[in-house]
Amino acid sequence: MEETSVQPQGQGPRILSVEQILTANDIVERTVEVPQWGGAVRIRGLTKGQHQLLRKKASLRGQVDTDRLEMLLFADSVIEPRFTLEQVNQLKDKAAAPFETVLRAVLEVNGLADGAVEQAEAEFR
Repeated sequence: MEETSVQPQGQGPRILSVEQILTANDIVERTVEVPQWGGAVRIRGLTKGQHQLLRKKASLRGQVDTDRLEMLLFADSVIEPRFTLEQVNQLKDKAAAPFETVLRAVLEVNGLADGAVEQAEAEFR
């Protein structure tokens, strides 16, 4: 039998209603400075549905292609300026550091920072 604890009113975290959760503004947007490019880009977190679709697009024969995953994350999360996937792939011929600066921020706003990508890939398989 599962144990539950009852907290006195006014103590502990406030339990939300489904309506509060569904109407919460929880999609993060952020401006990311990229000194090597001489300015900034604007990024936006993905919805759960977008994230699921992105993982499917990045999978080949049941395996997540991490290179493709990075490119798709960048293309789908950078909202200003907008990049096509072809343009993102052209960034492979540019310096790695500015791309990684943006990608780190993208991973963070999507809850994928600090080993979460590797964990998600292992779980997805």
